[in-house]
Amino acid sequence: MIKPKAFSLSQLSRELGISRGSMYNLIKRGVYPKPRVLHNSRPFFDPEQVASIVQINESGVGYDGNYFLFYSRVTKPVSPEVPNVRSDNSPEILDGLKALGLTKATSKDVRSALKELYPNGMDGIEGGVILRAVFRYLRTAVGEKL
Repeated sequence: MIKPKAFSLSQLSRELGISRGSMYNLIKRGVYPKPRVLHNSRPFFDPEQVASIVQINESGVGYDGNYFLFYSRVTKPVSPEVPNVRSDNSPEILDGLKALGLTKATSKDVRSALKELYPNGMDGIEGGVILRAVFRYLRTAVGEKL
C-alpha cells in the first residue's frame, strides 16, 4: 500500500477515527497544527504535520504545549445470545389459560395451538406473549368447544 505524501483533512480524520468537526475544533483550540492550504483553498497536512499529530495523540500534549485528553468511547459489552431453551411448556400455558377462564382447554389443544402459531419454535419469545397468542387462538379457533 502506498502511503500518501499529504493527507486531506477528511482523510486524516478518518485515519485518526475522529470526525472532521472534531478535527476543526482541535485545530481551533491549538491542539493540532493548522493545515496548509492548496491553491484551491483545500486544507491538507504534509508528512511532518501528520507525524506531529500522531505524536500529539500519543503524548497528550498539544501543539500549543497544553495537555489534553480524548474521551474514549464507551461501548456496551456484547453479551452472548443465550437461546431460550424450552421443553414442552404446555402445562404452564394450560395453567395460565385456566386462570384466564379457558377451563376446558386441554394439553392437546395447547400443543396443537403452539404447533400452529410457532412452527419454527418459540426461542426468544416471552412467555406472556405466547400465553396471549394461545389464548386468542383457542378463543377464536376452538371457541365453541371451550
